[in-house]
Amino acid sequence: MSNPSGPNDDPGSQNPRDDGSLPPVDPGAYQYNPTSPYPQPGNPDSVPPSGPPAMGPPSGPPGMGPPAGPPMMGPPPMAPYGYPAPPYPQNGLGWAGLTCGIVGLCLVWWAPFLAFVSWVLAILAIVFGSIGLSKAGNGLATNKGAAITGLVTGILTFLAPCFIVWIVADAAIGGIFGR
Repeated sequence: MSNPSGPNDDPGSQNPRDDGSLPPVDPGAYQYNPTSPYPQPGNPDSVPPSGPPAMGPPSGPPGMGPPAGPPMMGPPPMAPYGYPAPPYPQNGLGWAGLTCGIVGLCLVWWAPFLAFVSWVLAILAIVFGSIGLSKAGNGLATNKGAAITGLVTGILTFLAPCFIVWIVADAAIGGIFGR
């Protein structure tokens, strides 16, 4: 007698598991259900009715009611206790003053014929550096050194073309340096 779950001792018959093939599938075992992405086992009574799902409050664990409101969007609210986050430092004007001062100072020494452009950059560096220094003094910015450096390079950039023009003009007319 053969055991249906055990190996078959008959050499003429093959066990489907030995050759890697799958047992035959009954085509009526599964039915198509348009409301489910997966086939349901073949019983016409087990197929849920088609159509939209029933509307009502969402179900949750027993003893729990529906959610209190719509789902939250965005970051979670802050706790009612504690300190608010500090504002970001406003370092932009200090860095802008430093940049304008350095670029203007480089233009004065490397391209003295662009004195007008360097004066514009010098005025911008002085304005941005002084506003950045004021914000650093009020605690709104953290780059006091950059603002001071922007202010100083702006003043040097403004005075350097004046000094260069004075030397060139004095040499042209034979003034103090030309004697």
